[in-house]
Amino acid sequence: MAPFLLDRPRRAPSAIAPRRAPRGVRLPVVLSLPLALAGALPGVVAAQEVPAAASGGARPRPAVGRTFSTNPLALPFGVVSGELEQAIGRRGLAIGLGGLTTFGREPQVLNDGGSDVFRSLQLKLKYYPREEGLRGFAVGVTAGVAHERELWWGSAQYDGNGRLLWEQRVTRARTAPTVGATLDYNVFLGKQRRFLVGLGVGARRALGVPRGGGPLEDPLIDPRLQIGFGF
Repeated sequence: MAPFLLDRPRRAPSAIAPRRAPRGVRLPVVLSLPLALAGALPGVVAAQEVPAAASGGARPRPAVGRTFSTNPLALPFGVVSGELEQAIGRRGLAIGLGGLTTFGREPQVLNDGGSDVFRSLQLKLKYYPREEGLRGFAVGVTAGVAHERELWWGSAQYDGNGRLLWEQRVTRARTAPTVGATLDYNVFLGKQRRFLVGLGVGARRALGVPRGGGPLEDPLIDPRLQIGFGF
C-alpha cells in the first residue's frame, strides 16, 4: 500500500491509460510479523506453564476477563488498529471488537495491487478451550464490514525535473459486509500476568462484491500481533 512513483519515461509528456481493477489488498509487511513469531511461541508458552511445585509454590495467576490491545509496529506504515475483548461467563466464550484504518495517504499510484485507503471493523465470537478467561488458544468466527478506496483512472506527465504531475485522478470506493474465521493465542507476561502478547491469523470474505470489484473481490487475510493489557 505504500505509494511509489511510476517508472520515469524516456520522453515527456506521457499519459496513463485506464486500467483494470487490481486484485488483492496488500496490508503493510509489518502486519505479517505474527507468522514469523509463531516459531518462537512454544518457548514462551512453556515459560508460562511452569507447575507451582517446580516454581516453589508460585501464586495462582489472576483471572483476565477483559483485554485492550493494539499493534504499535504498524504505526510507521500508516496503519492504526485496536482490539477490545470481553470474556462471557466461565465457559470459555468471549466477544471482541477489532478494527483498523490506514491514514496519511492519497491515491497516487496506478497498478499498485492494493487499496489506497482501507478500513474495517469486525465483531468476533471466540471460544477458549482451556476456559481460563482470555488465556491461551482460541478459535472464533467474525462478522463485520470493510471499505476500500483505490485510484481507478488517471492521467499525468513528468516535468523537466522528473517529477510526476497529475492532470486528472479518478478514485473508486467499495464497502461490503464480511464474514470469516480466526485462530488466536494470548500470552500474559509480567509479575502480575497482565501484559498481553496476542498472536494469530484470520481470513474473511467480502459479500456481494461482483467480479471486477477491486481488492475486496479477493479473500482478506488478517495476521494478528497485538500488544496490550488484561484486567
